[in-house]
Amino acid sequence: LDKFKVYNDQYGFEKGDEIIRSTARILIKHVQEKGGHEAFLGHVGGDDFVFIAEDSLINSICQGIIEEFDKTAPEFYNDEDKKEAISLEKTGRETKSRPAFYPSQSELLVVSPTTSPMSRKSARSAPN
Repeated sequence: LDKFKVYNDQYGFEKGDEIIRSTARILIKHVQEKGGHEAFLGHVGGDDFVFIAEDSLINSICQGIIEEFDKTAPEFYNDEDKKEAISLEKTGRETKSRPAFYPSQSELLVVSPTTSPMSRKSARSAPN
């Protein structure tokens, strides 16, 4: 979860923990549904997770995670910040009073023996 520390500083640890738990639920759902019993999901710590699955399933799992994260992320922002996020996204400028932690981004790093050594899959999630 990119810029998670900034979110945590702004909203507090309890709200930050809610995002971690929500992200974990999304990961569990998609890794288990699509990866089956052969897949592995781990929580490295903080906002870092790792999963291992069949190479042929990686894109499908990642896409499901990204889509669901994008749908749920706006729930974690207050109305004022949602409005500011839309403004920030349009102008590309952050204000001094509020740091730019919008849009929140998730990045999935994929290591596969059948693709390039490393590829990245990014998800942008801006509050709606």
